[in-house]
Amino acid sequence: MATKATSIVTITLIVVCFFTIIVGAETAEDYNEKGNDFIDNYEYEKAIECFDKAIELDPNFIDAYSSRGNVYNYLKQYEKAIADFDRTIILNPNYAEVYYSRGRAYSGLGQYENAIEDYNKAIELDPNFTAAYNSRGTVYNYISQYEKAIEDYNKAIELDPNLAGTYNNRGNIYYYLNQYEKAIADFDKAIELDPDFANAHYVRELALVESSQSPAEGWNTKGINFGNIGEYEKALECFDKAIELDSNFTTGAYNNRGNVYYFLKQYEKAIADFDKAIELDPYAAGTYSNRGAAYDDLKQYEKAIEDYNKAIELDPNLAHSYYNRGDTYINLQQYEQAIADFDKAIELDQNFTAAHLDRGHAHYYLNQYEKAIEDYNKVIKLDPNDAQAYNDRELALIELHGPAKEWNTKGIDFGKSGEYQKAMGCFDKAIELYPNFTWAYTNRGSTYADLKQYERAIEDYNKAIELNPYCAGAYDSRGCTYDDSKQYEKAIVDFDKAIELDPNLARCYTNRGHAYNNLRQHERAIADFDKAIELDPNYAEAYNNRGIAYAVLGQYERALEDFDKAIELDPNGEYGENREIVRSKLKEQNSVSGFEVLFAITGLLALAYLLSRGTK
Repeated sequence: MATKATSIVTITLIVVCFFTIIVGAETAEDYNEKGNDFIDNYEYEKAIECFDKAIELDPNFIDAYSSRGNVYNYLKQYEKAIADFDRTIILNPNYAEVYYSRGRAYSGLGQYENAIEDYNKAIELDPNFTAAYNSRGTVYNYISQYEKAIEDYNKAIELDPNLAGTYNNRGNIYYYLNQYEKAIADFDKAIELDPDFANAHYVRELALVESSQSPAEGWNTKGINFGNIGEYEKALECFDKAIELDSNFTTGAYNNRGNVYYFLKQYEKAIADFDKAIELDPYAAGTYSNRGAAYDDLKQYEKAIEDYNKAIELDPNLAHSYYNRGDTYINLQQYEQAIADFDKAIELDQNFTAAHLDRGHAHYYLNQYEKAIEDYNKVIKLDPNDAQAYNDRELALIELHGPAKEWNTKGIDFGKSGEYQKAMGCFDKAIELYPNFTWAYTNRGSTYADLKQYERAIEDYNKAIELNPYCAGAYDSRGCTYDDSKQYEKAIVDFDKAIELDPNLARCYTNRGHAYNNLRQHERAIADFDKAIELDPNYAEAYNNRGIAYAVLGQYERALEDFDKAIELDPNGEYGENREIVRSKLKEQNSVSGFEVLFAITGLLALAYLLSRGTK
């Protein structure tokens, strides 16, 4: 699909009616009641429309602001939630529930000091506010003030002794502090109250194991457990404590901490820890292999191979050492040697999926496509959900169908030049020659979408997904077509799937951000544009789209910064007009009343429909 770079056409937009007319609702109370009914049915956008209308009819309707803020909280649109709670507190400064809800919003934004202030106020107004104690305890836990957290959990339990979650939360802190007996007692109580409480069962088992170990071993085991669930900072803290307790800890703390640094891509620190581990135990084959992986990522391939050689010398039956060395040989484009190492890894472990996958890559690079397909098939047999194996097999199969590949390439070229009928003919021919050509169906679908023949486009995307259910590009393209046809929820489902299959595709985040904007979930849209920019700092359209989202929210300074960046990255893009419009709005903001500014910002919500999307 061609790039759809659009601009903010004019600031004096035709007024868009955002409020669904609901039959039978006439007063602010009616709309508020209907909004609450929509909340009960999980129809949050309709609920917001009702609260909007209630507030329009009665600008001082406290319950409508509070309820709308709670919906925004649920949707993780925390800044909007805070704005509603601010207004509620102005109207009623003694509303404990609202301070609590605003505290949750601040916590969601990571503004923990503000959250604690609001929880304090909620408790001041209602000293028996159980949820406020529990939530404040959770924030104290986040900022490592464990004693205060325990005090709050104690109070919450005193007020309501049947809160399984609070026992679990307090148990987690006791576990982290190595107070295993207290932790186990809390998890027992949580499980008594809720027999299906998965976290309580899991951490209770960890506490039982660690309670039988020495302090250093306990911290080391705890670090491993945190590392296994991706909580790397906590894992580092645990390994630090293990090493502090026993500086000659040879049972793995240095090696394990090195692995965490490796996962965090802090390769120099990882190597320093592996060096120390090897100094303490020069016969640990696995540590040499781990250090080799760090050298490989630093592109110090000769050092990597030296370490893998040493690991294999120490333990000739360590399959991962052969696998790692094979990967380094691939990086050195020494494919035959890579295949020999993968062969050995597979001989030692016939179900080593990564070795089969990478051996397939080596065969592919040597143009040995049939052998590559054999390896990819083996991976799929071992792991039917391995998306990369499906996609790599597709590439190898395409190479075996040269004429079809050529027609597909021609179709792409015609599509880029806007010759859609010629492109269609090429894709038809490619599919005729190779009926299982996933990408030809995807590309033909994109061409139908460019011609606004959305139903036919979706048919092609469906066929592509049927042929390869792990093709992120097909989901992304179908999502764009759903978005074009205003089926935004379906679009988001497809973008979610595309991101699940390939979390590093920047355009998928930009496209999902576009759909969120169309649903007026602008904070979520901005989060997606942030991610797209993180993945591709030179993505001009992502800056442009984020700029428009900021403009919709009335954050004009941020919008201007993003438009400036988009223009810097792509001087030929259609971003200058957006910048000029926002400059004019900023001038208006400085010269009109607050009510007029609010009206102007509301009008800007229509701009969400003018966002551009990522390029395919």
